[in-house]
Amino acid sequence: MRRPIPLIGDQSQNRIAEVSNQRSINFEPTYNKPNAKTPMALYSAPGLKLDAIVGVGPCRSNGIKWGGSIYFVTGNSFVRREPSGVWTTIGEINTTGGWCVISKGRAYIAFVDGVDGWAYDGTTFAQIIDPDFPAGATHLSYLNGRWAANQGDSDRFYLSGTEDPYAWAPLDFATAEANPDNILAHIATNRDIYFLGKDTIQVYFDSGSLDFPLAPYQDVIEMGIDAKYSLAKGVQGLFFLASNEEGDRMVVKAMGFGITILSDDDLNWQINKLPVTNDAIGSLYRHKGQTWYQLTFPSADITYILNVDKGGWYQRKSANIGRFRVSGIGFLDGKVICGDYTSGRMYQLDYDSITEDGNTIERRRTAQVMQVDQRDMEHNELVVDIKTGVGNVAGSDPLMQIRYSDDGEHTWSSWLTASMGKLGEYNVRLKWSKLGTSPNRVYELLCNHQAEVHIYNAYLEARTLNS
Repeated sequence: MRRPIPLIGDQSQNRIAEVSNQRSINFEPTYNKPNAKTPMALYSAPGLKLDAIVGVGPCRSNGIKWGGSIYFVTGNSFVRREPSGVWTTIGEINTTGGWCVISKGRAYIAFVDGVDGWAYDGTTFAQIIDPDFPAGATHLSYLNGRWAANQGDSDRFYLSGTEDPYAWAPLDFATAEANPDNILAHIATNRDIYFLGKDTIQVYFDSGSLDFPLAPYQDVIEMGIDAKYSLAKGVQGLFFLASNEEGDRMVVKAMGFGITILSDDDLNWQINKLPVTNDAIGSLYRHKGQTWYQLTFPSADITYILNVDKGGWYQRKSANIGRFRVSGIGFLDGKVICGDYTSGRMYQLDYDSITEDGNTIERRRTAQVMQVDQRDMEHNELVVDIKTGVGNVAGSDPLMQIRYSDDGEHTWSSWLTASMGKLGEYNVRLKWSKLGTSPNRVYELLCNHQAEVHIYNAYLEARTLNS
């Protein structure tokens, strides 16, 4: 009897692999409408199309749109991409490494790199040299004409002069003192500024006071931020890698004073066992009608991506490394522009590209454990329903491989191969026969050919052998 099997799914690696060790690498798990062919499918994650080579890199910031163009920091350069595709170097800065946070106001766009501050008004680019500019600022926020900058390794933040990121006064400061933790990050959203510490978050609003306009709400959010550069904002709220007083780390969304945990227990386990997490970098972007939050752990060399709108995590991995090579991300005129973490290569995230700038994207899906009351099952034939006829040029024959494990992934079978169909061969069926007997079976699919890969469902013809 042929029956559907649970091959499709998102990232779900339990701390005990024999329970669940599901991995979706370079596959986007997508929940479909009720009348679709299948409730969930795995679609090819987008490729990378080279947009330009801008200096030597690496990309050191997310992209911020201002004045009709998008701005990044790459290497020691502050750069702009216009809608026409022309890239321009605005100016050079003093550092070549470390993450930068860019913020935009009415008349200026400005950024900090943890050492210096810089600003640009569309004509002049210059360093902020006011001696009262806070030392070691890691973040800039703009609210109602004033810029806020945190003083490094402290719970203090300062405000600039009105519409002037170059002017700072020694007494225009406040202390986020509801809890004795330093300000690690801050961001303006919905006419408030959130100041995030290790254990708590304080939210400030514009009180209109002439002496110092920002005042704190009485409530405090009992959750902090673990990785200061994981913070990203969108219309759905603020996204970041959080921490609590117990030291647990999880991915959350903050909206108002509410916190929603976005990572499930399995992903939390994977994150908390990483030796270093506080260097994680977050990016939020919208691509082809869906919103995505990307979280990269540079020290651990791993990237996770969340479908914010529909739920579901997957792992993104580039050739010959563990992580996704994209670092900063921005959006301009329907294009997702992103930068490389090692070079000056700037890309477009592109569903029509089946490679990462010419490099093959290896796509892998490890399914959940298949078992029926621990009874032996004879696996006679496995059929995988995918998009076929995906050869990228006439004559090419992309292949899908499967293997299986019957002992909790301690050992695996040899790889078995089937054709996904040459260009135009749409009636090809992927199937493998005589797959042996097992009471506990895990299947893994792999495609390392340059092809579009979409998996819709899987079916198994099997027979139970004992009671």
